[in-house]
Amino acid sequence: MTKIGEGNFNKVFRLQMNDGAVAIARMPHPNAGPSQYTTASEVATMEFARPVLDIPVPKVLAWSATSDNAIGSEYIIMEEALS
Repeated sequence: MTKIGEGNFNKVFRLQMNDGAVAIARMPHPNAGPSQYTTASEVATMEFARPVLDIPVPKVLAWSATSDNAIGSEYIIMEEALS
């Protein structure tokens, strides 16, 4: 796991699996917006946009809009977007 960025709203990590697969994990800062709604809205927007728009939108692999999970934070794990 490599931290690749941190802004005002998210920390972003690149996850390299043992089999060579790569995923991106985004974890929002507590000040990113209303708890649960921001993460759920981002996932819904990505899921809607992928089949509708003619632009590359990463596939969401897993997500949680609550901190009631193993890492104790909201998160989105998605495919790595390649240009």
